[in-house]
Amino acid sequence: MAYKWFRKNGYRLPEDISIIGVGDSEKAYYAYPELSTIRQPRISSGTEAVRMLEKLLERPNSQSENITLQSEWVCRDSVTACTTQPKAENRT
Repeated sequence: MAYKWFRKNGYRLPEDISIIGVGDSEKAYYAYPELSTIRQPRISSGTEAVRMLEKLLERPNSQSENITLQSEWVCRDSVTACTTQPKAENRT
């Protein structure tokens, strides 16, 4: 994990360097400092992937499509700009 390397090399988080993650795993909430992250819509992305695969199997020559799913910025303590904003609540 990047946290370990930066601390080992004398960096302070987030004073010297800001770190973010992707996926908002439970580890992000329990890391110290808590890891700011991009929360991705896992269920929606899986549902859309299956839908697109079914379409491809039914119509192999159909035109490919691009979709955009909404993600969410979860601001926690690992990013300097977030330290003055309210912390995100843990997912239950």
